Amino acid sequence: MVKLFVGNLSDKVDSHRLRNLFLEFVNVQECDVLKNFAFVHVSNEEDAQKVIDRFNNYNLEGRVISIERSTSKLRKDPGMGDKCFTCGACDHKTPNCPHDCVNSHGVKRPNTGSDGGSTAKRSNSNTRVLNGLSKSNIVQSLNPAVNDPELALPPNSELKPLYDAYIDARAQYFYFREKYQKEMIRLQQVATTPTLIYDLTGKGTAARKFEPPANLVSTFNPSTNNFTAPPPNFNVPPPTRPLNVPAPGPYGKSSVPVANTAPSFPVINNSSNFTSIPPPINFSVPPPTAGAAPFFPTAAANRIMKFPFYSKQYRNISKLSITQKCFYNCRNGVFGCLPERGKLIEPLTLPNTNMTPEEAQRLHLINAFRRYGYLKADINPLEEGNVVLNKNVSELDPKMYGLDPDSVLPINSSSLEENVSISDLVKHLENVYCGKIAIEFMHLQNISERSFLAQNFEKLQNMVLSEGEKINVLELMLKSQNFDNFLATKFPTLKRYGCEGSESMFGFFNEIFSSASENEISDIIMCKAHRGRLNLLVELMEFPVVQMFRKIKGKPEFPEDVSGSGDVLSHLTSSFDFKTEDSDNSVHITLLPNPSHLEAVNPVAMGKARGRANTLRTGDYDYTNKSSNIGDKVLCLQVHGDGAFSGQGVVWESLAMSQIPHYRVGGSIHLIVNNQIAFTAESRIGRSTLHASDMAKGIDCPIIHVNGDSPEDVIKAAKLALLYRMKFRKDIFVNMLSFRRWGHNELDNCVITQPIMYNKIENRSSVPDEYCEKMISENFYSHEKREKLLKEHSEYLQNEYKKTDTATPVANHLQGNWKNYVQAPKAVTVWDTGFDIDHLRFIGAASVNVPKDFLIHPHLLKTHVQSRITKMENGENIDWGTAEALAFGSCLAQGFDVRISGQDVGRGTFAHRHGMLVDQKTDEIYIPLNNMIDKQENFIELANSLLSEEAVLGFEYGYSIESPKRLSIWEAQFGDFFNGAQIIIDTFVASGESKWLTQSGLVMLLPHGFDGAGPEHSSCRMERFLQLCDSKEDQNPVDGDDVNMWIVNPTTSAQYFHLLRRQVVTNYRKPMIVVAPKILLRHSSAASKLEDFAPGTHFKKVIDDIKIDDSLKSNIKKVIFVSGKHAMALMKEREDRKINDTAIVRVECLCPFPVQEINEIKKKYPNAKKFIWSQEEPRNAGAWSFVSPRFANATGIQLMYAGRKEIAWTATAIGQHHAKEHQNVLDCTFAI
Repeated sequence: MVKLFVGNLSDKVDSHRLRNLFLEFVNVQECDVLKNFAFVHVSNEEDAQKVIDRFNNYNLEGRVISIERSTSKLRKDPGMGDKCFTCGACDHKTPNCPHDCVNSHGVKRPNTGSDGGSTAKRSNSNTRVLNGLSKSNIVQSLNPAVNDPELALPPNSELKPLYDAYIDARAQYFYFREKYQKEMIRLQQVATTPTLIYDLTGKGTAARKFEPPANLVSTFNPSTNNFTAPPPNFNVPPPTRPLNVPAPGPYGKSSVPVANTAPSFPVINNSSNFTSIPPPINFSVPPPTAGAAPFFPTAAANRIMKFPFYSKQYRNISKLSITQKCFYNCRNGVFGCLPERGKLIEPLTLPNTNMTPEEAQRLHLINAFRRYGYLKADINPLEEGNVVLNKNVSELDPKMYGLDPDSVLPINSSSLEENVSISDLVKHLENVYCGKIAIEFMHLQNISERSFLAQNFEKLQNMVLSEGEKINVLELMLKSQNFDNFLATKFPTLKRYGCEGSESMFGFFNEIFSSASENEISDIIMCKAHRGRLNLLVELMEFPVVQMFRKIKGKPEFPEDVSGSGDVLSHLTSSFDFKTEDSDNSVHITLLPNPSHLEAVNPVAMGKARGRANTLRTGDYDYTNKSSNIGDKVLCLQVHGDGAFSGQGVVWESLAMSQIPHYRVGGSIHLIVNNQIAFTAESRIGRSTLHASDMAKGIDCPIIHVNGDSPEDVIKAAKLALLYRMKFRKDIFVNMLSFRRWGHNELDNCVITQPIMYNKIENRSSVPDEYCEKMISENFYSHEKREKLLKEHSEYLQNEYKKTDTATPVANHLQGNWKNYVQAPKAVTVWDTGFDIDHLRFIGAASVNVPKDFLIHPHLLKTHVQSRITKMENGENIDWGTAEALAFGSCLAQGFDVRISGQDVGRGTFAHRHGMLVDQKTDEIYIPLNNMIDKQENFIELANSLLSEEAVLGFEYGYSIESPKRLSIWEAQFGDFFNGAQIIIDTFVASGESKWLTQSGLVMLLPHGFDGAGPEHSSCRMERFLQLCDSKEDQNPVDGDDVNMWIVNPTTSAQYFHLLRRQVVTNYRKPMIVVAPKILLRHSSAASKLEDFAPGTHFKKVIDDIKIDDSLKSNIKKVIFVSGKHAMALMKEREDRKINDTAIVRVECLCPFPVQEINEIKKKYPNAKKFIWSQEEPRNAGAWSFVSPRFANATGIQLMYAGRKEIAWTATAIGQHHAKEHQNVLDCTFAI
C-alpha cells in the first residue's frame, strides 16, 4: 500500500470525482478529499508511479494539480473504502457522521457576521464561540475516532494545547465545508429554477413550444424574393423565458428583394460643376443561399459533458495519441476548434533499465551525437561565416564519457555489426549526424517525436534516390540556371533576384509537390520572398513566361477592362495544378502575392490555408468524418530568407499562433533559403543566434540543416519534413545553407563589402554544374543530354520572348470560389440589407438560448439574456450587441459562415457581445448562434486571439481572400492598437486589390471615442485610414463603389447591422474600416427599433437631424456636420441650451464620400448661413482634413472648424483636463 498526496485541488473536485479519475488506470483503495488537497491510497509502487507520471501537473477543473508520495503514516485500517473517515462506520458517509460535533449537535450557525453574511463574529474573550459551542465543548463532544489517526497523540502535556487547537480547527473545517456546499447548492437552485423553463409539453404555466421559422435556413431566390423552406419544423427549447412572438410563416412576395438585382441610387448632383454618376446597371448577384448539402451536426443542447479521461480511447496508454488536445472544456469542441483526432503512435521500446555501466556510457555518447552532432556537420558550402565546420566538439569525444576508443562493446543496432569498437561507432555516428545534412531534435519535449526523428533520420544515411529523382532535380536546376543567364543577356539592368547559388531549392519544391498527393494533400498554400521567385514561377509553376517578359518590358499587366495597377516583377504570383506522371491525383498549388516587406506574407498564407480548410470542410471544420485531423488536405508551405526570418517580429508572432485554437493549420513546412547574408549584413552581425532557424526551438519544433551544395540531401530533408508534419501535425524547419552569387540584386558589387566571401564564390562553379559533373561521373547523365536540354530550353525562351509585342495580358482573378463575383462598379449603389422581422426575433432569442442544465452567470442572465428577450418582444431599444447578433444570425441563415477574431472577441472588450457563454459550474463553452436549430450547416467562429496585431490581422486577411462566402472580422481591443499591424494594412488591406486583383471583404472593428481614457485608448486614428483610401479630393467624378475600402463611423445599432450584412450581400468584396463605438454600445440614443432592420431598409451614408420636423427646416440658420458618437453630445448640449435654429447632421460614411446625400441635405436647409464641422478629435486628427476640401469642391460648402487644437498625442488621460476640453469643444461649436 502506497499513500499519495494530491495538492492544489479545485473546490469542485470531490472524492468520487478524483477516485473515478484514477480508477481509469490503477486500483484505488481509498480517496479522501480534504478541502483543496487529498490523500489517495493505491496498491503498490508501480501504481503510484503510474498516477504520478500521468497526472502530476495535470489541469483538473482549471487547476494544475500536484501529486507526490505522502510522508505521513498509512491508516491503521487501510482499504476502508466506503467507511466513514471520522469513525470507521459503514452505515453513513463522513459528512453525515453523528460523531462529528457539528452533526451531533445539529445547531445551525446564526447570521451574526457584521457584513450580514454567515461568518461568525470573533468573541471578545480568548474563547472562540461557534453556534454556542465553546472550544472546550467542541473538544469534549468529539468522538475519540475524530482524533486524526494519521497524527500521533501528544506524548506530553506541552504539546497538548497545540493538539487541541488542531482538533478545534479540524472540527470547524468540517462544519464550514458542509455549510458551504449546502449554500452553493441553494444559490444554484435559486439562479436556475425560476427562469430556465424547458417544459416543451405545454403543461407548465409559463412554458410553451417555441418553433423557429420553418424557412430560417432555406434556399433564397433573389429574382422571385421567395424562400423555399425545408419540410420539417424544428422544435427548439425556449430561451430563459417565453418569447411571446408568433412563429412567422413563409415570405410573401415583395417589391424589394433582399439582394437588390437593380440597386436603387440616391439623387445625383447634376450641376454643371460636377460629373454625374454613371447610370445603374443590372448586376448578377450570387444568391445568399444556405445550400442543400447535408447539415453538419453540432453539440446537442442536452448533451452530458464527460471528463475527458473517462473515454475508452485513453485506456490503452501505450497507444495514446500524442497530439490529442482539447482547448475548450467541451468534448465536441466549438466550431473551428474540434478536439484533435491525433494519429496513434506505436508503443515505444523503453531503454533497458538493467544496463551495465559500459552500455549506459555508450548510450550517452549516441545521444550526444543526436544532440550536438549538427555543430560538427558539414552544412556550410562556403565554410565560413557564423556556421563553420567545428571539428572539436568536446561533447562528441568518447573519452568524455569514460569510453576507450579502442574498446569493443556489443551493439544492439540493425545498422552495425554485433561487436564493433567505440571508434567505429563514432565514425558511424559522424556519418549519420555530422555530414551534409544534420538535425536538431533533442530539445523536443515529447519522447515519441524524438524517437520518430531519430529512427527516420538515421535511415536517411542508407537512402538512395532513384535515377529519375536525380535526373529530375538536375534538369530543373539546369533550366533555372539557363533562365537566369537568359534574363541577364536580354535584360542586363534588371533586378531579377535570381536563384544562382540556391538552385537546390528546386529539389525541395519538387519533392514536396510530388509527395503531397501520396499523403492525400489536395491544396498547398505557399508564400515566398523574392529570391528565386521568377525561376520557380517559370520552371515549376507554369507561369506564362511571355507575360513575364511583357512585364519586364513595362507593358500593362492587366487587360484594359480590369481595374488594377499591378506590382513589381518579384511579386508575381501563380496558381496551378501539379500532377506527377505516376499518379492520377493532382495537387492545387497557390503561390500568394507578397509585398516587399519581408515575412509579412507568412500569417496571410496561414490564414489562407485555414480558410481553404473551411472551404473543404476538413480538419477543425469537419464534423462528419471521425478520422479527419487538423492539417488534412491542406498544407501551408513557407519559404523564408535567413536575414528576415531571424529579424522580423512578425515571424515570431506567426510561429506563436501556429499551435493555438482557431489559428492552427496542422503544421507548416518551412524552408529557410540561407544565403548567409542580408543585403550587406553578414549573419555574424545580423542575428544573435548561431543559426537563423533557432527561433523554431521556441515552439518546440525540429530543425533540419542541409548543405545547399548537395541537392540529394535537400530532397531527403524534404522527405523527412513532410513525413514528420503528416505524423505530428506540427511545424518543421529546413535550414538550407547556400550562397548568393550576386549581391542583393544583380546590380550590386558585393566585393566592396564582403571581399573574402565573394572571391570564394567567384572562384567556384555553380551548384547545377557541380551536380551535373557528379551525375556524369556516375553514368546517370551525359554532356550530350545537357547540351540538348539547354538548347531546347533556350529556344523555348527565345520564342516566347518574340511574342511579347503581340501577346495580350490576361487576368484570372475571379475564378473558383469567386467566379460569380465582379469588380466593384464605378457607380454608387444601394443594397437592401434588411431581413424579415419575425426571423430576426427568432435569431435574437436563439442567440441567448442555452441547454436546460447550463448555468449562466446571474449578472448575464439579467442584463444579457432576459434583457435581449425583452427587446425582441417589444421590438425596441435594440442595442449594439443585439444588432450584431442579428446580423451574424441572418448571415448564417443565408449560407454564410462568420468568423470574428481578436483579443477578447468571445466576450467583447467592453463585455457587450457574449457570443461565447461559459457554464458557471463546469467551464463548458456554449455558442448559442451555432445551435439555433437542430440541423444547422453554417456557423460562427469566435477566435479569441493571442496578443498580436500584425500576425493576427494578416491571418484574417488571408482567411478573407479565400472565399467571398463568409463574413470575416478582426476586432482590435482598442482602435489605437491597429498600428501594430500597419504593414498589413498598408500592403495588403488598402492596396491588395489594386496590386494583385485580390478582393477581400475583411471588416476591421476599431473601438474609438474620446472619453478620458488616455492616449492609447481613445483613437483609432481614422485620419490615417482616410489618407490610405483612394477617394478623390475634387470628387470629379464622385466616389463610387470602386474605392479601395469603405471607412464608416456608424452611430446606431441598425446602421451597424446593415453594414455587416452589406459585406456579404454585394456581388463584390471591399475591406471595411468601422470606427466602432465604446460608449454607444449601451447608449439609448444609439439603440434602434426592430422596424429599422426590416426588408427594404439599408445603410444610410448620412443621417439628417431626426429632431427637426421637415416643416421647420426653413428656420434653421446653422448646420453642424459631425461623424460618430460626438453627435450625441452635441444633441444633448443643444437640448440643454434650448437652441432651435441649429441642425445636427451625422456623416456615417466617409469613404466613399457621400456627395449626393450631402447635397440633398443642403437643399433641405435653404436659409442656413453657417456650416460647421465639429469633432472631438484634435484638428490634426479625425476627419477634418479629409472632409473639408471635399465639402468645398463637391458641394460648395465652406466648413468652419470646431474641435480640439492640434496636439502631438491623441487624447489626455487626466479626467479634469478631458472634461474641460470636451466642454470647450461644445462651447466652440455653438458659439460660431
